[in-house]
Amino acid sequence: MNLTTLAESSMFSMEIKKSKFIGRAIPLLREKDSDLWLEKIRTEERGAAHHCFAWRFGLDRVQERYSDDGEPSGTAGRPILDVIRRQQLNCLLVVVTRYFGGTLLGANGLVRAYTEAAAGALQAAVKMALFQATVLEVTLPYSDYGRLEYALHNEGVHILESDFTDNVRLRLLLSLQDSSQWQAAIQEWTAGRATIHLSPPVWAGRVDHGELRLENLPQGL
Repeated sequence: MNLTTLAESSMFSMEIKKSKFIGRAIPLLREKDSDLWLEKIRTEERGAAHHCFAWRFGLDRVQERYSDDGEPSGTAGRPILDVIRRQQLNCLLVVVTRYFGGTLLGANGLVRAYTEAAAGALQAAVKMALFQATVLEVTLPYSDYGRLEYALHNEGVHILESDFTDNVRLRLLLSLQDSSQWQAAIQEWTAGRATIHLSPPVWAGRVDHGELRLENLPQGL
């Protein structure tokens, strides 16, 4: 499964001919959360003329929805959705709020404005690729720790937790496809002295700057 979404919400604002456009990009854990976010934004920005949006959710059966919210048909919601599609993002909502400045922008001007505001919000967002992973819990003697630490550092393996008591205990976050290889390597390096416990599959996210984290998978995919 490959799914790229947002690690956190982001915002972008701009002004064109005295109309203010505020773009928000929001990750969704549930499809129905889009309605809650829209209600919240409409309440916070109640003086705005339009709250145009698009959301995309799902994997095998991708659901999409968009709205021009009173702007001329095809000038707002669909351009926002097109930006999301081009970036191949999923499980997110993008809302562009407009405060009307008194000057009509025309259909082409509106398409450009809503496209730019949506793209700006997504450019400001931290992206996250979700993948199946496992947590490898390794207990080993101190005498074997140095070699393993060196290998983990060189390979960029994410250590969730380290505990140094009578032995060394490490909790490693690994992609599911790499877990068997690492189990075999650790047993070889420690001559079988390491004890290894493997968790059931979990979901992890790799964010833009390389950080790994355990994640809740969006519901209903």
